[in-house]
Amino acid sequence: MLKRLSLLLLCLLCSLLVYGQKMAKKPRIMIVPSDALMLKLGLLESVENDGDYNFYQHYKRAFLNDELKATIAKFGELMRDRGFPMTDMEQMLKNAQNNPNYVIPSDINVELNYWTELQGPRKILYTEFKGIDICSGKQIAAASGNSAPAIGATQVDLLQEAVIDKLEKFCGQFMRTFEDMAVKGREATLIVRDEQGRLEDKNVNEVIDSWLGENCVNGSFNIDNSDESVCQVSQAMMPLFNNSGNALDARRFLKPLQQKLKDMGFTVKVRNIKGSIGQVEFILE
Repeated sequence: MLKRLSLLLLCLLCSLLVYGQKMAKKPRIMIVPSDALMLKLGLLESVENDGDYNFYQHYKRAFLNDELKATIAKFGELMRDRGFPMTDMEQMLKNAQNNPNYVIPSDINVELNYWTELQGPRKILYTEFKGIDICSGKQIAAASGNSAPAIGATQVDLLQEAVIDKLEKFCGQFMRTFEDMAVKGREATLIVRDEQGRLEDKNVNEVIDSWLGENCVNGSFNIDNSDESVCQVSQAMMPLFNNSGNALDARRFLKPLQQKLKDMGFTVKVRNIKGSIGQVEFILE
């Protein structure tokens, strides 16, 4: 109990350090049933496509499962206590039901997986939480493991106890990620497209490279692909705040670059990819 309380206080302290007097843009966090769990629930459909398989998840039906809902509810309850209210995936799916253009905003998906093994009258529950940063695709936090053998406990009881048991480790890794962001910046990605293929002719790629080098934290970024029609940038480390102390997301961080491209004679359409804090696309016309 003392260890758990100490970890909780550490998480709260880290939260204050990162989000203290100046409020950084908080990520939208959403717990998502993993494909492995969806398969066990019979809700992962595979369709063959030229010798490969595409998978389709029936998430709406998954949220009719009481065990899953109870696990997500407990996780959301405890994360809110730590200052991170969760985006509710079930509600987002309902919002999107009658709007095909609706984007479900999420910056960090917490993938959930679990299964139960029986040893005679005893149950052993394996539970896994894995936090994935949508922008970078990197795993930023994880906690997993087996429960102690239990007799007579319901599956819901075991799952909610697993959340309580695993969340402190998960939260500790999660908060260290935000401590790193305060020093090294938050990862952003940028895609610049030009269907007319002028990026190289008009030195757009050089302008992008130069601007990122001057404005990313420690000049840190990667250009993954660059040709006449597309420039793909990843791991562009943007500061949490601009010089005026305003909290930054990728759209605001990259606005001066957008203006540079406008000054070069381009019309620039901007969109946030998947509603993310860190993913932006420029379409040049």
